[in-house]
Order: sequence, then C-alpha cells, then structure tokens
Amino acid sequence: MTIFKNLISVAELNALLQEGSCRIVDCRHELMQPEKGYQEYLAGHIDGAVYANLDHDLASPISADSGRHPLPDITDFQAVVEAWGVSDDVQVVVYDNGNGAIAARLWWMLRWVGHANVAVLDGGITAWLGAGELTSVDIPIIDSMAYKLEPNSKMIVTTEEVAAAQESGDFTLLDARDKNRFDGVSEPIDSKAGHVPGALNVPFSKLLQSDGRWR
Repeated sequence: MTIFKNLISVAELNALLQEGSCRIVDCRHELMQPEKGYQEYLAGHIDGAVYANLDHDLASPISADSGRHPLPDITDFQAVVEAWGVSDDVQVVVYDNGNGAIAARLWWMLRWVGHANVAVLDGGITAWLGAGELTSVDIPIIDSMAYKLEPNSKMIVTTEEVAAAQESGDFTLLDARDKNRFDGVSEPIDSKAGHVPGALNVPFSKLLQSDGRWR
C-alpha cells in the first residue's frame, strides 16, 4: 500500500477508500462561527470521516498566559486520537473546507506526536465535491485503539525562546496570516493588531492556487 505523508489527491484517496485502509478526519472550522464546521460535517462529509473540533480536540482552553489555540494536554489529545481508531500503521487523511489551514494543524500535530502516515487532502472537501464525489451523513462507529503518543519537543518553541531568538538572530520567524492582519490594518479575531517584531509575512493564501489546491 502506498503511504502518503504530505498531500493526497481526490483520486488517490478514492483508491485508499477502495482498499478500506485509511482513517479520514474532517477538520472544517470557521474562527468567527465556531459551530459552523460541525454543522457542515453533519450535513455531509466524506464517508467514514470522523470530526475534529479545533477548540475542543485540537486545542486546550485559553488561559491568562496562552495564545488563542494553545496545544492540548498530551493526555487529552491521546484520548482523542485513540477514539478515532488511529494506531501506528494507520494512514490518516485530514481535510477541511479547501484551504487546508485547520487540516494542516492536525497534520502537524500528528507529526508532532510521532505519527508519520498522515496527509492533507489537496483542495479539501471542495475538491472532493468538484470531482463529483458523494458525501455521507452517517456518523461512523469506530473501535478505539490504544496508541502511545511520543511528542517531539524540538517541534515546539515557547514565547520565551522566540523572544531570546529575536536577540540572537538564531532563526527566522514567519507569520502566515494575511497581509492586512500582519500589518495591523484589520484584526477581526485577536485582541491586539499587528505582528511579533522581526517576523516576516508569508500569507497562507499565497501558497494556494485559485481553486484551493496547493501550488
């Protein structure tokens, strides 16, 4: 079986589904309408997909000294991954509405805890529907799998480490938000506009084609 570790196309996902050899996770979420993604999932999702809630499954509650979506407690995330039926040899495919922003977060988080066989559906459910593929409203019943996560501490930096690196110039800090938010022209979500001093702007949208697939 072919293993996918970065991107997967609609045709490649279809082939995996024919083999019955992958776990699909729907990550649709809108920051300004947090419940919309789940409602869209209930209305129709790729058959067999489970749902990942950004606020509850992929982040821990906001605290006084955290950002907007801090990483979840590793024990909590392990329970989520196990409930999805993920184990060492399971191919995971993640998708969202199309731009891959939330799906990429889960892709990275699974890499962070040691699961390499995970790929983002190129173009998300938009590409899936655009190819004439069907969706389902059935909620899958999945047997939980025991899975010991092994977080890689080198994949994370703290606020303190970023601040220290600003002084030393040890690494380059990239901000993937759109230019207006980076410049502080508009800020619809966070309490303070602008960016971390010294950061460079590489807008996430610039990495995509007009149809939402990756360049």
